[in-house]
Amino acid sequence: MTTDRRSIAGRLRTVALVSLDVLLYAAVVTVVTTMLAAVVSVALGGDLVLVKTLLFLSGWVIVSYATFRLWPRSPTDSETSTRSPGEGRFQRFVRSLPPLRWLEPSRWRRERVSQPAKLFVGGLLVLLVSFLMETAGGVA
Repeated sequence: MTTDRRSIAGRLRTVALVSLDVLLYAAVVTVVTTMLAAVVSVALGGDLVLVKTLLFLSGWVIVSYATFRLWPRSPTDSETSTRSPGEGRFQRFVRSLPPLRWLEPSRWRRERVSQPAKLFVGGLLVLLVSFLMETAGGVA
């Protein structure tokens, strides 16, 4: 009975850590994209409408690119397990941010979500920011 509870608690901890990793990655993608859209808008003499439009367009570009990266290259790719995710510079940067910096990744490294999947979630968050700017923020 106690081993079942420990395994369930360990599994819940792993799910929480993987979810935190995905959400932090997506949040950093969203913040960086929003900042770039704001800088481009200011450089072009635009306003918040241009920021919203750039976020909308870049959100779809990010989602499309992530979908392309997630697509299996051959029928055998879909049958095998997912490839082990590599660590790029952006991923290392995200891991250096709190709270991931304080956590021991060796316990949940095998269960990580691939970078294209994280990027897909980030693209959805960028689209959400664009949508919220239009609906809740009143940026027409």
